This record gives sequence, C-alpha cells and structure tokens, in this order.
Amino acid sequence: MRLKSCLLVLLIKILICNSFVLEASSPSNGNQIQLDFKIPDNNDEWEKFKKDWKVELQEKCFSDWPKNPQPKNVKEKFNSQNKGVSLRAIEFEGPKGPLSLYISHYPGLENPDLVVLTTLSKDGWADFLASMRHGFEKELGMEELSEADLKSFKQHQGMYRSFKWAMAYFAPTGIHPDTISKDGKKVHAPLDARKVLELRYAIKVLRTAGGMQEVPLWLQGQGVMGCVSLYAGIYETKVARYDLHNLILSHRGQFLENAFSFLDMPQVVSLALENSQVIIYQQNEQGWDYPASVSKKLNWDNKLQIRTLLPPKK
Repeated sequence: MRLKSCLLVLLIKILICNSFVLEASSPSNGNQIQLDFKIPDNNDEWEKFKKDWKVELQEKCFSDWPKNPQPKNVKEKFNSQNKGVSLRAIEFEGPKGPLSLYISHYPGLENPDLVVLTTLSKDGWADFLASMRHGFEKELGMEELSEADLKSFKQHQGMYRSFKWAMAYFAPTGIHPDTISKDGKKVHAPLDARKVLELRYAIKVLRTAGGMQEVPLWLQGQGVMGCVSLYAGIYETKVARYDLHNLILSHRGQFLENAFSFLDMPQVVSLALENSQVIIYQQNEQGWDYPASVSKKLNWDNKLQIRTLLPPKK
C-alpha cells in the first residue's frame, strides 16, 4: 500500500476493509515459517519473557546502539505554508549522517488531536515527494522529484480542513537520497538495527523540536517498515496506536534475522499490544494468533485488530 492509499485509510474510508478483533483461533500462514512460542500463564511469566527477549535483542541485534540514544545537531531546514498545507523539515544527525523529519498539517494548527508518523519505503518516499511537490517544490530542493500528484495534495488539503491531525514522514537510511553513498549503493550492515535507531531519533525530534510532546502518537508502516515502526515504538514510550500494512510474519530472511532464533514477529506485536492499540491491514486474518492469545490470557485492555482488505478489482 502506497502513501496515497494509507491516507485514504486515515481519512476513515475503511469501507474497503472488514474490521474485527482477532480471537485466539487463527492459524499461521503456511507460506512463512514461524517459531512456536509458549503463551505465558500469568503476568510474572510474561515479564520474564519480555526481559529475556530484550536482553537477547540487545546482545544479538542492537549491540551498536548508544546507551541513551539522543539526536544531535537538530535544526529546522524550512517551515512553509502554501494552499492550506503547512510543511516543515527538521534535520538531525543520525548514526551515520544527516536525516530529515517532515511534519505537515493545517497552517497555524495548535494542539492537534493526533500525529501520525509514517516510516517511508522507497515507494512511499516517492509518493510523499509527489504529494508535496505541488506546494513545496522549492523547499524540497532536490534534483530529482517525482511528478507532482495534485490529487494527493488535495487529499491533504481536505484532511487538514476536516481534522485536527498532523502527519509526519520519515525516510530512514537507504531511502532518503542523503543516506545513499555516492556510488549509488546502499549501506547495508547492520541496516535493520540502524533503521530502528533512526526512527527512535525521529520520534524524539518529533516530540521535542516538532512540539508534539503531549500529542497522541500513531506509528504507521508498510511491510518491513512496519517492523521498523514496531521495534522503535517498543523502545520509546507512549505510542497510542500502530497501523501496520501487510506486516511480514517472520524475521527469517527479511528483517533482523539474528532475532529469529529467539523471537519472531507475532511476539514483537505482543510487546507492542501490551501498551498500545495495534491494527494490522492484510488480505486475510492469518498469522497473528499469538498476540491475540496473550492479550486474552492476560486480560489486556488492548485487543489486536485485523482489517482485511478486499482483493483488487480485476
């Protein structure tokens, strides 16, 4: 799902979805391998699971992270308003160089009801540029911009007139052109862990320099970028909701593969679900029985929601 489709979801056009709370009965997707994990019997056992998983994550995946990660050299690149849309860019120093967070909302908006931070894939980055080019081509200042998408820009205008929402966009290493080496090759190792750390920085920047400290935060991502959103949110605080589109079912061969020996994606969803609302958008209801079972067993307030997408029209 591209950025434009995600906006339609956020505009409450959920007529294309069948939404339900997942009970502990859906089988795993047979096309992907998942590890078999025990459902905790009580809160004490769950706390032990969490502690053990985070210890191993630190040792096997996140050992290069600083103890207290904080973004440095935070500065505003531009802050402009045009045609009923405000766009601001805040630059900060990431683990391997400069990164940028983009924040958009209605001009002069104060105290938004929520802010949605989308972690952009390559396609999502292209869609973001196409949407904003219509009003902010000079400010974006890039040699290569996607063709302007007037329809998407108008969707932003309509959304901002109708809702007190702020939208934030972040392209991690390998997506934003500033993070690609001069020979055009992406820096890979350890790319997955770095993307999570970069999004943690972006969340901190959003809340400090972005002025969103008290605003309910939603994290959104597609595919692997949904994994980035999940992990970053688990290590930060006060994430109100996750919207995860076609989230991968397993680490194996796709994301943070070192974690696969002791933790897999259904358990990561459980870590997020304990304190936040989690909504997964996919073609069927399969693959997420574990977090549904944990939530039911431990009587959590948050219940996993699956929104099944209707197949595309032929």
